Amino acid sequence: MLYRKYVYFSVKQNQNIENKQTQHYPVMFVLKPFTTTTWSKYVYCKHQIRRCLSFTDLSLDVSLVRKLRSFEIRTPTAIQEKCCELMLKGQNLVLNSETGSGKTLAYAVPIVQRIQERRRLKQQKPHPSVVVLLPSVELCYQVGDVFRSMLGVNVSLVTSDIPMRLKNTDVVVTTPHALSTYPYNVLNETETIIIDEADILIDKRIGKHGRKDPLFRLMNHMLDMENKTFDHDRQFIFVGATMPDSEVKKSRKAMTYIRHWVPDIQMVRGDEAHMMLSRLDMIYMDVDRGNKLKYFVKAVSQLGTENFKMLVFVDTVKTAQKLFQDLTRIDQHHGSTIEKDTFPEQLLLFQKRWTDSLLLLHRDVSRDDRLTSLDYFNKSRQCILITTDVSARGLDFQDVDVVLQFDFTKNVTDLIHRVGRTARMGKQGKVINFVTTEDQRLASLIQEYSASGESLDRLFSRRRGLGKALKRIDEASTEAAL
Repeated sequence: MLYRKYVYFSVKQNQNIENKQTQHYPVMFVLKPFTTTTWSKYVYCKHQIRRCLSFTDLSLDVSLVRKLRSFEIRTPTAIQEKCCELMLKGQNLVLNSETGSGKTLAYAVPIVQRIQERRRLKQQKPHPSVVVLLPSVELCYQVGDVFRSMLGVNVSLVTSDIPMRLKNTDVVVTTPHALSTYPYNVLNETETIIIDEADILIDKRIGKHGRKDPLFRLMNHMLDMENKTFDHDRQFIFVGATMPDSEVKKSRKAMTYIRHWVPDIQMVRGDEAHMMLSRLDMIYMDVDRGNKLKYFVKAVSQLGTENFKMLVFVDTVKTAQKLFQDLTRIDQHHGSTIEKDTFPEQLLLFQKRWTDSLLLLHRDVSRDDRLTSLDYFNKSRQCILITTDVSARGLDFQDVDVVLQFDFTKNVTDLIHRVGRTARMGKQGKVINFVTTEDQRLASLIQEYSASGESLDRLFSRRRGLGKALKRIDEASTEAAL
């Protein structure tokens, strides 16, 4: 018999709890709503052992369970189990779980369950009851396909090129920017609003554009300006893999906005959120900045002759384009664009094997070409995709064997999303990190935290870089000592 352990937390003012008390119960914990908007520490309340459920035990519609089984999805993950229970009760939630834990299905299943119940009772509404907001068009297509695959849910995918369809639509999937081109009264009949990848939509987008940001204006529109509270007939679900809710003040911007907008929000957090997954094989290679290409070809050749799929992350579009050109372009006279005294034979062997299976994806690639590349990569058994962080957020790449950081990440937040493209849904994965002299400090710190099993959220620093993240930690340590 399989069992799953849960830990329930509530919040009280000015009480401390040692970190070691929470580490005994790592599988899933729920943070009860804050009673005020001030920041308080979590207080351990109780724990209980619960049997690992199947979707049948979640009181879902039989046809929905059968549809999930047809996709070989039989047992819910921890985040899916708890989310189904709380969403069907109408609770406002923050879903914070590690990448690849099934967060999309966690909110999609209860939404489809409600739609099925209304159809059975003939209470279906003529306008969309659910709006899902995402940061990119690629994610919109992906999430839209998830809903469409389940029992004929009517989905309206809205982009700058595809208009909104309101009649006979159950779910609208769009970006905040695309939605902002419509009057907000189209949301009058909406019962559930889901903000997926909320950390990037709030931290990066609102953090950059402020009150002019489409999501900020949308949320303020739905805010009752007289009572400063939301209309509680609507349910709000915020989803993200990096949603720190800690005592590190500067690392919790997303949660600050969320708790201001929805004071009764409840957080459901996975056991390995903000941690390096134990099933990841992390390899660190010291490299010279000028010889990265040589190390890359060598690293790929050492992975063997069996088919595998690899994502290669770089920092900029320029670097992605140059790497792709160096790996594919053949000089008519000398055989390679790389000087002959370096590694011509290894490069030619690489080109012979991979030239037809080498893809490039970044923001300057057209939308149609990006979607084509994603589809080709997911259907291939052998492929290397060179990309920027445009591919690091939310995209469900299928069966990625290796992630290679050609340019080592500049912050821990992006690291978690990059490495999260592999080792998804309980599978094993490998990450190869190219570490230059400039990267060694951050790489060493990540290794230290990973080895100790500590959460990385104290290192989160999206905008200021490692130096100020370390300064925050030093200041917090000094205050604790005093």
